[in-house]
Amino acid sequence: MTPKQREILDFIEAFIAQHRFAPTYTEIGAHVGTKSRGSVHTQIRELARQGKLKFDRNRRRGIEIVDPLSTISTASLRAELARRGAL
Repeated sequence: MTPKQREILDFIEAFIAQHRFAPTYTEIGAHVGTKSRGSVHTQIRELARQGKLKFDRNRRRGIEIVDPLSTISTASLRAELARRGAL
């Protein structure tokens, strides 16, 4: 995962936690500093390919976070926690 993808994923998670619905591509772009919705869409598609989120092109605000505990190995979880200084 690239730093930009991590930033987008973190923003989506925080936005959903606060608002109870997903941000639009425009809102995501504004957060990461791009006006290109196409660029945001490319990043969203890649995050979906990696299994980090799901999105429905036919639904407005159709981005959903995949439950991270169902897709992450214990070793990966420990590595991420160590990277964030939580261990």
